[in-house]
Amino acid sequence: MSAGEGPSRVLKELSVTALLGTDRTGREGGTPATLLARAAVAGTRARAGRRCRAVVEAVVTCPEDSCAAATASQTATLERLLVSPDADLIQEWCTLARARGVRVPGVVVPVLLDWWARQPGRTHEVLEVTGTRGAWLAGLNPHWRKPVAVSTIPADADEVWQTGSAAERVALLVTVRKNDAARAVAMVRATWDADGAEERRKFVEVLGQGASAADEPLLESALDDRGKTVRREAARVLTGLAGSALRARMSERAKGLICVETTNAGSGRRAKRTIKIEPPKAFDKAWERDGIEEQAAAGKGKRAFWMVQVLSAADLSTWTALSGLAPSELLAALSEDEYFDDAFGAMCASIAGCPRQPDAALWSDAIISACVERGIASEERLSLIWGSQTAERSEALRLRFLGGEGAVKGEVVWRLLTSDQRAWSLEFSRRAIEILRDATPKSAGTWEFWAPIEWVSRLLHPGAADLFEGLVAEMYPGGPSESIRKSLDRVRLRAEMHREFQS
Repeated sequence: MSAGEGPSRVLKELSVTALLGTDRTGREGGTPATLLARAAVAGTRARAGRRCRAVVEAVVTCPEDSCAAATASQTATLERLLVSPDADLIQEWCTLARARGVRVPGVVVPVLLDWWARQPGRTHEVLEVTGTRGAWLAGLNPHWRKPVAVSTIPADADEVWQTGSAAERVALLVTVRKNDAARAVAMVRATWDADGAEERRKFVEVLGQGASAADEPLLESALDDRGKTVRREAARVLTGLAGSALRARMSERAKGLICVETTNAGSGRRAKRTIKIEPPKAFDKAWERDGIEEQAAAGKGKRAFWMVQVLSAADLSTWTALSGLAPSELLAALSEDEYFDDAFGAMCASIAGCPRQPDAALWSDAIISACVERGIASEERLSLIWGSQTAERSEALRLRFLGGEGAVKGEVVWRLLTSDQRAWSLEFSRRAIEILRDATPKSAGTWEFWAPIEWVSRLLHPGAADLFEGLVAEMYPGGPSESIRKSLDRVRLRAEMHREFQS
């Protein structure tokens, strides 16, 4: 093999020789040993990388970083996390470092960037805590140069919007949206007709974060977009916008499905009202524009499927306006209807989809009370309720439900407590451990608690680590399994990490 021969070409020729046999190709010195030696050399050359450029560009010196570096103990914890990466813990470390105003020491920055670049969901907190060295290194290595939203709008924002890649434009839009909502809408409008369907869908998704009435004209026009995914995303965003025209249309449709029957109870007595639901008899093609699907999911009747979609996007005030009943009274009046379960699920979805609609808090209280009274412990539906609330109110609702009379027991309690994935406050952590202790059989020793224990270890406030360890010790007096031991290690590590940043 001469120095001028390309390794890829040599490997291709050697492959032909290996397939046909050295005796048939007529090549001299074509013994198997020689063939393998030449292949090894060519393979090494092929893996050696790109050719060196004749022109060497000068590297700009890394700017000085005014931010203090993390302490030795804080850095040691991060290094330990990077040896066996846990995305949640690394993210938590970076969030704590950012709040404390410290950065990752220079020697660790390349390792953190290398891990960060491989993550499907990259957050800007990780890049920010690498300081100026992280941005400088990312500029030298394309593998580390990943578009993420930043805190301030860059000076070249208009140029990036016109010439940047799809990922760069989405990251830029997130940044602009946080700083100047009107400018973000103007940017999307400016290139809308030239952008691809997937780009338009992502832009609508970004605009859905903190959408307001000012965004509604663009979102309404997107309901007529040529791309189905764009139309569906626009409908989802408008469904979550209190007071939107789409919600008004859905509420008007819901009125045709809700029947209020009044029975005269005699003089001096209050008339009894019963609520009945009549699903639509036929599908109206005009509904498609607002995101209502015609084809029912497997195992679901078409009429009920259409009804649930309409009620899920309608204001809950529609129910009270038609019946004159308070939310708790209305649920009682509806309880005997054959479609109660479907309607109940739609009510939960309505609150989750639009938490700021009128009387949402009143309805969430009524639904939680109805769940307690009827013994409904649907993790999926209840999580819709408290997942749409503030973290503080979500904790209050979970404690109220699980502390009620006839509360559920066993592993379902763990699932309900962890169905909201936001970090627990210290007080909630303490109360939750009390509830778990009462609801969990002593010496549980079964695999069904392994996953819930892991989730608690991720959400628990570090100040309640000792209480949690005590609970697990009661559950497994003979010693925990390897899986649970890892969860306990995570709790201890999180507690240690928080102490390091508080000292």
